[in-house]
Amino acid sequence: MHDLWSKWAPPMERSKLIGFTLAGTQIGNIVTLPLSAVLCDYGFGNGWGSVFYVFGAMGIVWCIAWMVVISDSPAIHPRISSAEREYIEASIGTKNRHLSFAETPWLQFAKSLPVWAIVVGHASSNWVIYMLLTTMPAYMKEVLRFDIKSVSSLPAD
Repeated sequence: MHDLWSKWAPPMERSKLIGFTLAGTQIGNIVTLPLSAVLCDYGFGNGWGSVFYVFGAMGIVWCIAWMVVISDSPAIHPRISSAEREYIEASIGTKNRHLSFAETPWLQFAKSLPVWAIVVGHASSNWVIYMLLTTMPAYMKEVLRFDIKSVSSLPAD
């Protein structure tokens, strides 16, 4: 997403747009966890099956819509107005030079302690988040003795 915003977002708007993009992940969790519980209780395919089919279908629809609507840059977008294209390109400039694979300083990346700190921090954060997301329903059911209906209504209250 950062690469896409680097080509589309004027510098003074980039931070806000990246923040909205990253917030979408958390909003997705807020929506999908209770919806998954409802699908488990009332859905088809023995409950859990409906979660995979519904969210899988939504993912396919999203992917098709993304491929139709989104372009890599304003220069190749077929539906953007020329005024908007000129505004974006003028504010970003022509500094978006792409390095080839051979030109990328891979060895410097591999030796960089800040890069490794980011990698370890990101991997650790993802591990914690996914552990919480995957174990929370079992914890709420087995330890707190909530049934699926009450678990699905908690975030909405």
